[in-house]
Amino acid sequence: MKLNHSAILGVILLSACTVDDPAEPVGVDFSGGVYITNEGPFQGGNGTLTYYDPSTNATIQDVFNTNVSRPLGNIVHSAHIFENDLFVAVNNSGVVEKVHSDDMTSPVTYTGFQQPRYVHGVESNVIAVTDWGTNTVTFLDVTTTGTLGTVNVGNGPERMLQEGARLYVANSGGFGLDSTVMMIDVDTRTIIDTFYVGFNPNSMVMDINGDLWVLCGGYTDWQNSANNRIGSLYKIDPITGSVLDYFEFDAAPRPTALCISSSDQTLYYLDNAYGGQVYAMDIYETTLPLSPLLMGVNGYSIAVDRNANELYVTDPVDYSSQGRVFRYDLINQQMVDTIAAGIIPGNVIFN
Repeated sequence: MKLNHSAILGVILLSACTVDDPAEPVGVDFSGGVYITNEGPFQGGNGTLTYYDPSTNATIQDVFNTNVSRPLGNIVHSAHIFENDLFVAVNNSGVVEKVHSDDMTSPVTYTGFQQPRYVHGVESNVIAVTDWGTNTVTFLDVTTTGTLGTVNVGNGPERMLQEGARLYVANSGGFGLDSTVMMIDVDTRTIIDTFYVGFNPNSMVMDINGDLWVLCGGYTDWQNSANNRIGSLYKIDPITGSVLDYFEFDAAPRPTALCISSSDQTLYYLDNAYGGQVYAMDIYETTLPLSPLLMGVNGYSIAVDRNANELYVTDPVDYSSQGRVFRYDLINQQMVDTIAAGIIPGNVIFN
């Protein structure tokens, strides 16, 4: 989700959880498939999960509700698979939901968040959760539901990337501005360095050479364009934070959703967070690409299936009716399938 709507406010004690009685599964083996998070209606209502089987092109809508017998909640922002569990961050409901990723059983609800954005598994039984409401990263033991530590970071902590004991957090600015990526030591759960990049970094990848690429969305002031800040792409040293290269976008785009190919040598991104075109860029290029990879396709988010060398592009259509997801073969450079999804499909997760 790019903006929060009717966000839940107030400070809640972290690490409470509830466990539901497991519902009877629908008899589907969800292993090896694809999950699509659907935010749901902007002005309220419940988001959903779509399951897609790339081997048969079959889809099942609202699989969480079907198997757990209750809705996910308001604004299903993202999901993450770790140790055979699917973790879903439900932004406005202030919770993280967990189910087994292969059969959607054994649901657990982790509460105590204000606006959870992304989940990342950092080590056995431990996840990290970024929270816009508190500008923190919380480390949670998923077996005891105890909080192992909470780290104060920058404004609007968003996506995370891990390399060994180093956890990188992109501070996207939230509703304002930030220009930092913070490096957290997973073992001590403390900030060990802060890197400065462009305005509002939102996504990161590590390339084949071990360099860290950070995509910065810039900032748009809808009341006063004089306050706008352009988007940028930075390549930095992941240890020292030294800037190795950087690229600036035009004034209009707000680039987002940086991904990398299975070879770790080609970058993919959207040039605009509110319906952008997909671009591809080799890590050795010296300028930003001028032409999009896919013609006539506008996306809300993208994801690379590294095993199949395929690109998934989510399309919210009109933001109020059923969305769709385009599946694109990066090797043969052709569209494979158009997938029916829920309202505002946002993120794609590969099981």
